[in-house]
Amino acid sequence: MQDAERWNEAEEVYQFGNNAGLPRKPVLENETELDIKPMVSSDWTSRMIVAAEAGNPSNKTAAHWGGRLIHELLSELIIEADLPRLMTRKIAKGLITAEDAAQLVKMLVQLMQDPRMKEAFSTRAEILNEAEMLTASGQLLRPDRVAILPPEKVILIDYKTGEAEPLHKLQIKSYQNLIQELEAKKSGGLFGLSE
Repeated sequence: MQDAERWNEAEEVYQFGNNAGLPRKPVLENETELDIKPMVSSDWTSRMIVAAEAGNPSNKTAAHWGGRLIHELLSELIIEADLPRLMTRKIAKGLITAEDAAQLVKMLVQLMQDPRMKEAFSTRAEILNEAEMLTASGQLLRPDRVAILPPEKVILIDYKTGEAEPLHKLQIKSYQNLIQELEAKKSGGLFGLSE
């Protein structure tokens, strides 16, 4: 501004170029102009609460993690060898820390190595995670994991955390009935319950 000799200490606004702009479209009789009011906003950061995780990660249980995270991890897991890649993804997304991942791997390996669950996580099994199935009566069911093992074995798993409830057994029974409807000759039902 000083080089163009247009600087004036008292002026606060300067205009450059032609201010004519584009021609305004005339408002038709059946149209109304929008009355745009200023937007009211406030500092959202003052309303945000961030809770830091306290305690020793090695003491964490499935109850601490909550059913959702455990369920999400198991729904993405096919075999034990998938754990490192899965944990790396969750750490990269900021969903868990490296310390959390180590504790979760320990917990999940223990679950997958349980003699009642081991076959359902084997490389021999064809795995259907969260597969929607329709009963003859039209009811939609979605077991957490269906492991189909040759020649004629099907393992159904529904993951639960917390206390076992009668509803859980009914849910597994409905999955077993569905598999029997689908003419599987051998089916066994489990629900994985973590403390």
